[in-house]
Amino acid sequence: MKNPSKLISFCFLALLIFSCKMKKNSQTSATTENQKEQYPQAILGEVSKNNSPYKILNIKLQRNYLEIEVSYSGGCENHEFNLIGSKYLSKSLPPIRNVQLVHLDMQDKCKSIVTEKLKFGISSLAENTNPGNKVKLQIEGFKEMIEYTYE
Repeated sequence: MKNPSKLISFCFLALLIFSCKMKKNSQTSATTENQKEQYPQAILGEVSKNNSPYKILNIKLQRNYLEIEVSYSGGCENHEFNLIGSKYLSKSLPPIRNVQLVHLDMQDKCKSIVTEKLKFGISSLAENTNPGNKVKLQIEGFKEMIEYTYE
């Protein structure tokens, strides 16, 4: 080896390029994972009689997701919400599915008013999974029907 400093420089440069590429790949992988948001899924089943009080403030449809803004009394315990659609559809066009937001307050004795945005995957509420399929969702406690087109 005639010039060891060139060899050391070359190795250092190769190591630097390799480590930058590895870092970029790991960042891309993390970004892809963050983009795949996971939300609880609506289910088809029987409506619940054991439902703690809540008020629906707003509902926003975003593709195959429903964002529901609610307020309820509590603040000391974690509350659980489930979205349940009736197994049955009306015979109208488009068909109508009754839907209930079920609130479990976990025996929270606090009286603060909590406002929260909930997001649910709603593809299970579609009549079938053909893109463009429409169904109207009649959500208990909300005045307007939501027309959902499966995407």
